[in-house]
Amino acid sequence: MIILVGVLCIVFAGAEFLYSRIVVKDNFLKLKQRRRRPNIEILIPARDESRGIEDLLKSIERQTVKVGMENVYVIVESKDDPTVGICRRYGVNVIFRKHAEKQRKGYALDEAIKAILRQRRYDLYFIFDAD
Repeated sequence: MIILVGVLCIVFAGAEFLYSRIVVKDNFLKLKQRRRRPNIEILIPARDESRGIEDLLKSIERQTVKVGMENVYVIVESKDDPTVGICRRYGVNVIFRKHAEKQRKGYALDEAIKAILRQRRYDLYFIFDAD
C-alpha cells in the first residue's frame, strides 16, 4: 500500500511538472525595461533616535542606487529632538508630528505620507527604522 501511494505521488508530481511546462507557457513574469529611474522616497520615523540616525543617513548615501537626500524624510515629534540638527546637516527633510499624542509608528507614518502626497508622488516608498 505504501509503495502504491509513493508511486502515485511521483506520477502526480511528474504530471504537474509537465502541465506547468507545456500547457501553462505564459506563467512567467515578463519584466519591461524602465525608461527612467524610479523616484524613490525614504521615510524614517525617528522618535529620540539621535544616537543612530547619523549612521543610517551615511548608509543611505553609500548605497549603489543613489537616492537624493532631498527624498529622505525623517519624522520626529519635537523640534527639541537632537535628531533634527543631524538631519539638517545631511539635507534631509524633517517632518514634525502634529498629533504626537498618538504614540505609535503607524500614526507617524500616516501623518507623514498624507503630508508628502499633497506635494509630490513617488514610484517607490521605503520605510527604515532609525536604529
